[in-house]
Amino acid sequence: MTKILKVLRDPKLLIVLLQGFASGLPLLLVGGTLKAWMFESQIDMKTIGAFALVTLPYTWKFVWSPIMDRYTPPLGRRRGWLLISQIGLVIGLLGLSLVNPGTDLKLLAICAIVVAFFSASQDIVVDAYRREILSDEELGLGSSLYVLGYRIALLLAGGGALVFADHVPWPTVYQIMAGFLLLCLLVTVFSPEPRVDAPPPRTLQESVIGPMRDFFTRDGAWLVLIFILLFKLGESMASDLMSPYFLALGFTKTEIASVVKFFGFWATIVGSIAGGIAIVKLGVYRSLWIFGIAQGRRRFFFRPWLESATTSRGCRSRWASTTSPGAWRLRPSWLSWRCKPTSVSRPRSTRFFRA
Repeated sequence: MTKILKVLRDPKLLIVLLQGFASGLPLLLVGGTLKAWMFESQIDMKTIGAFALVTLPYTWKFVWSPIMDRYTPPLGRRRGWLLISQIGLVIGLLGLSLVNPGTDLKLLAICAIVVAFFSASQDIVVDAYRREILSDEELGLGSSLYVLGYRIALLLAGGGALVFADHVPWPTVYQIMAGFLLLCLLVTVFSPEPRVDAPPPRTLQESVIGPMRDFFTRDGAWLVLIFILLFKLGESMASDLMSPYFLALGFTKTEIASVVKFFGFWATIVGSIAGGIAIVKLGVYRSLWIFGIAQGRRRFFFRPWLESATTSRGCRSRWASTTSPGAWRLRPSWLSWRCKPTSVSRPRSTRFFRA
């Protein structure tokens, strides 16, 4: 306990927490929340699904990360790039707030890609900043606090945005989110630049080849990559269309925010704290095994609730890819939903279930 309290007293952990918030806020604003706005603007589900492509910068950020490592802006190697990224995010979110999804999808996609690009760039710098400003002893708990801030931001950009959207127009919601990111920019202004003994790469080639050589010459490098790919794969596949799906079942935005988002938030709070303590006490390796197994088993508890929810709203789930006349089918093919209107209840919209 003394060891944990000693680590928690470091003010750098508060900076890491707030940077986690800044990193998490834009993600859903170009993901599930944007899709909910598009759904309410009567955009068809195929187009909404195709908008997942605007998040490709998160996947390809490794392409320009060496540039951000090689070149140093005037305000500092980390803080300078962080300020540039956050200014771009504020401008991109304000741009999204000025677009009508129902009339200008092309401009909406451009603004969303801009937000995703600067968000991915911010993630690059925040990861480097966190690793350089924290000692090895602080890194485990610091990473947990980063995740905590990240999840708080997801709650605000997901459940919070849906609650706001029940009371104010969607453009106002995005302007409010831009205001939160503006506050994060002020945190960056007053944060210290990490002190690193090693000099930055002298050439762009060195910034690319050096880290790659260092990583792949280590034992088990490929196993680490496979582990990173698979650890959150199931959750990532399910999360993108979750908000439109619940809206299609007939839930209100406030219901989604109150139940799905807030209950998940408190579970994440407890999990982040438990994970940070476990890392300090047990180490990273054993903690990953324990929580990875727990994460996989929780999905077995989701199916009974899902069947109950769909049945009560005029839908029944089938773990097969067959179809029948009058049934609406949800892709992917390994999970089909058949929703049959009843006199008691029916989904608010059937657009989600059509092939």
